[in-house]
Amino acid sequence: MGAAVIRATSTGSSRTALRWRVRSGNPIMNRFRAILLLIVAAHLVAFQTSEPFYINDETRHVMTGAFFHDLVADGSFQNVKQYATNYYNQYPALGLLVWPPLFHLIEGLWMMLFGLSITSSKLLVLLFLAIACGFLYRIARLTSSTEQSLLTIALFAFSPMVFELSSQVMLEIPTLAFALASIYFFLLYLRSQAVTALAAAAAFAVGCAMTKYDAYYLLVLFPLLMAGPNALQILKRKHVWVVVALSLIAVTPMAYLTVREMGAVHWNTIQASGAGQQSNWIYYLVSVPLQTGWLTLLLALTGLGLCSRRETWQRMRPYLAMIAATYFSFAPVAEQELRHTIYWLPAFAALAVEGFYWLTRNLIEPRRRYVEATFAAIILFTVLLRPTSYVHGYQQAANYILHQSGAQKVFFDGYLNGNFIYQMRRLDPLRQSAIVRGDKVLYHAVSGSKQNGYIEYATSRESILQTLASNTSRFIVVESRSYDEGLAVADKLREILLDTSRFHRVAVFPVDTNVKRLKGLTIEIYEQL
Repeated sequence: MGAAVIRATSTGSSRTALRWRVRSGNPIMNRFRAILLLIVAAHLVAFQTSEPFYINDETRHVMTGAFFHDLVADGSFQNVKQYATNYYNQYPALGLLVWPPLFHLIEGLWMMLFGLSITSSKLLVLLFLAIACGFLYRIARLTSSTEQSLLTIALFAFSPMVFELSSQVMLEIPTLAFALASIYFFLLYLRSQAVTALAAAAAFAVGCAMTKYDAYYLLVLFPLLMAGPNALQILKRKHVWVVVALSLIAVTPMAYLTVREMGAVHWNTIQASGAGQQSNWIYYLVSVPLQTGWLTLLLALTGLGLCSRRETWQRMRPYLAMIAATYFSFAPVAEQELRHTIYWLPAFAALAVEGFYWLTRNLIEPRRRYVEATFAAIILFTVLLRPTSYVHGYQQAANYILHQSGAQKVFFDGYLNGNFIYQMRRLDPLRQSAIVRGDKVLYHAVSGSKQNGYIEYATSRESILQTLASNTSRFIVVESRSYDEGLAVADKLREILLDTSRFHRVAVFPVDTNVKRLKGLTIEIYEQL
C-alpha cells in the first residue's frame, strides 16, 4: 500500500489535503473545535464521580502516576530503583514493569500541575483523546473530503468503546493517540519520501511502545501500509534501516527489563485469561457491535462492500490495513479483552462514513446535512444513555483510619486493594502510613483470581494470626467477601476476624456502586485487641 494509494481528494490538491491551518478564522478549524467541544460536553454530561476501579488496572495506573509525582517532587533521581522499592513496600499497588512507564510519567507531571486526583488523570486521558481525534482527522483528509473527515472523528469519539475508555484512566486511548500520530506520519512518508516524516513516525511509534505493549500491532500494520510496487525501493533506502535500528535501540532496554522481571507473570496471566473461552478468531469478530454500535457497524459494512470498487479500494486501503493488522495481532493471544482491538475503531469509523455518504449520495446538500446531523445525534444519545460505572466507599474507610491515628501499618485484603492504597496515599500528604496486602503475605493470586498461579503462604489459624500480628500495627481492613470463592486463605481470614476475643470490628462502610460484581460489598475495619 505505497504512496500511490494515498490520493488527493476531489476538494483540493494533495498539498491542501495535508495542510491543517490553525488561524482562528478558518471555518474548518472552527468546525473541528466545535466537535472537540461537543466531545468534552458529552463527557461532562456523562461524568460520574468515582474512585478508581475499572478492570482493577485503573487503580494501578492512578497509583503509578502518583509514584512519579512523588519521585519528581522528592527529587530522588540518584537511586531510582531503591526509591521505587521503598515506595512499593509502602504502597504496594504500582504498575512499574507491568506496563511501560511513559503515560505514568506524563501523568505524574500532570498531577504536579493539576493535583493528585483521579479527576485530573481522567482529564489527561481526555486530552489524549483530543490528540487522537486530531491525527485521525489528518489521516482521513488524505483519503476523504473535509466533511467526511469531521464526521469520521465524531463517529470514532462517540463509539461505545472509545467513549468508555476515554472516561477511565486506562492506557488504550493514550496508546491509540501515539499510534494514529505514527500512522499519519508514516503515510505522509510514503507520499512524500521526507525523512523528517519517517523520523516522526518512528518517534511516535516508540512513544506508543513506551505506553503499552499493544504497540506491537504497528509491526504488522506498517508492512501492510507499505506493500505495493514501491515496497522494495523503500526497503533499499539506508535511512529507513537507520530509523528502524534507532527505534529498536530505544525500546529494547525497557522490553528486556520487562521480560526479565515480569515475563513469567505476563505469560501466566495471558494463559489463565484464555482458559476455557471461545476462539479469539470468532470472539473479536462477533464483538465488534459492542465496540462500534450497530448503526455504525452496518454503515461500516456498507463501506466495506464499496471497497469492491477499484477507486474506493485504493482510498480505503489504509483503513483495511488497520483492521487486518489489529485482528491478526490480537486474535492469536489467549487473553480476551475487547479493549485490545480498539485500534481498528478509527478504520470502522472511516468505513462507516464512506457507507453513509454513498447511501445519501442522491440527496441535495442541505438535506444531506440534516440527515448527517440526525445520524450523529442518534450515535451521541445512544452513547449517553449507557450507564456510567462508579465505585465509592474506600475513601471513607481510608479517611476513618487516618483520623484515628497517625503513622501506622495497615493490613488490607480485597480485590480493589489498589483503590484503598491510592486513597491512603492521597489523604496522607506526609506519607506516614504503610499498607500490607493480604495477597502478598497470606497468599498469592494475580487479579484476585485462583486461576492465576494461586499459592498459599499461611494456611493454619496460628500462621494467619502470626502473619497479622507482624504485619499490622492496629487496623485490619477487608472487603466483606473475597473476590474468588476459591481463595481458601482469604475466606479463613474473614472467619478468624470474627473472633471477638482477638479482634473488634470498629467500622463498616458500604460500597456504593453500580458494578454488578461489587454490589452488596462492604469494607470492614477491625482493630486488634
